[in-house]
Amino acid sequence: MLYQLRLFKWRCRYYFGYIWAFIISIAASFAAVTAFNQGQLDAVFALLVGGYLVSISFFVASLQAQRHYHETRDEFAGLYAKLKQLEAR
Repeated sequence: MLYQLRLFKWRCRYYFGYIWAFIISIAASFAAVTAFNQGQLDAVFALLVGGYLVSISFFVASLQAQRHYHETRDEFAGLYAKLKQLEAR
């Protein structure tokens, strides 16, 4: 049971990372449009570049968390299969 909760926590971590990457990219775009409408062109560039870099970093971190989740899940599944075989003896 504890193992399943840990897997759920890891799965939620990378799901929320993808969600935050999307939200940050949209928020940076909206902030850049607002700054553009006010005539602040240097702020537009800073908002877009900064927002998209943060969004990309969230996305890459989520990919790494997803890879770690699947590797760990497969390793523990093999260990639990061996444990069940030992218990059956």
